[in-house]
Amino acid sequence: MSMDSALPTPEELQRVIAAQLDCHWLKVDGDGQHFDALIVSSAFEGKSRIERHRLVYAALGDRMRDRVHALSMKTLTPGEHRPSPPAPLPQAGEGSQASPPAPLPQAGEGSQASPPAPLPQAGEGSQASPQAPLPQAGEGSQGPLAPAG
Repeated sequence: MSMDSALPTPEELQRVIAAQLDCHWLKVDGDGQHFDALIVSSAFEGKSRIERHRLVYAALGDRMRDRVHALSMKTLTPGEHRPSPPAPLPQAGEGSQASPPAPLPQAGEGSQASPPAPLPQAGEGSQASPQAPLPQAGEGSQGPLAPAG
């Protein structure tokens, strides 16, 4: 028997969990070693996340220890899986307290910003000095590998 045939399938894990837990929703995905599961069961009511995971591990039994390398679970109660819908947003004119944004001032209408000063052109007060020519080979250059000293 080859090693791959011993790997569990998502469907197999799903059947084993469903046989042990009364699930309202159950979905398992995976590649034979790493699995993700969403499990919704009323058996999780009033239990901590660790207690919920222990219920799933107990349902899997030896399969969890011996054949599944990693299982990431999201364990929810039916109420947690279907939270109440969000309250509708108020429509315009239905008690909305928000006021429209104030218009931006136009140029010349109290604007405090002034246009940026132009950059100096070459020879117009520029403080940069002309670049000195680079020395040529043999003109005082010791070469790139010369020791400092």
